[in-house]
Amino acid sequence: MTQARVRPGWTGGGQFPVMAARDLERRSCTLPEAFTGTFNLVLVAFRRNHQSVVDDWVNWHRSVADSRPGFECYEVPVLGAKWMPARVFIDGGMAQAVRESEARRHTITVYANVSKFAYALDIADTGTVTALLLDPGGQTRWRTTGRPASEDTTEVLRLVDGASGSTGSSESTGSSESTGSATPDGPSTPSGPRP
Repeated sequence: MTQARVRPGWTGGGQFPVMAARDLERRSCTLPEAFTGTFNLVLVAFRRNHQSVVDDWVNWHRSVADSRPGFECYEVPVLGAKWMPARVFIDGGMAQAVRESEARRHTITVYANVSKFAYALDIADTGTVTALLLDPGGQTRWRTTGRPASEDTTEVLRLVDGASGSTGSSESTGSSESTGSATPDGPSTPSGPRP
């Protein structure tokens, strides 16, 4: 099945919902306030098998971030609220797989009603990763789904560099080196009318 890179009919904007979350260092936080960059690449994943797609984005971000201060990247595994009683074990397992403290701080788990969360962010397909570029207020400035393609990375850099006046020189499509975090297999794509 071919996925559209940018959802047809999406005209931009959209606020990341305010919600309680916790990073893999066990620090409680509130989203989108916890996204501290001037621009924040937020990678929303719903299933364990999404990790290689997330890793591609993270590795691409690492390849360009040094020349772009304030351009941050966050992984946001979204798990159904039914998994909340097992949070200590799930988050603990993810934290053990992520070696770097900064990567653990930039992996923020959300336990919520997946359908409502997806609806709030206008995510039509939880069967793949959604990449969002958020401004400091949590407003969506750009989005796509799936692995980073050159048109995606070019557009993200255009937005980040245009806002900061930066002209960073690195451009890459990333690789699939694993950072280690993963989510349990979540529910399938919401079907039927939205909540």
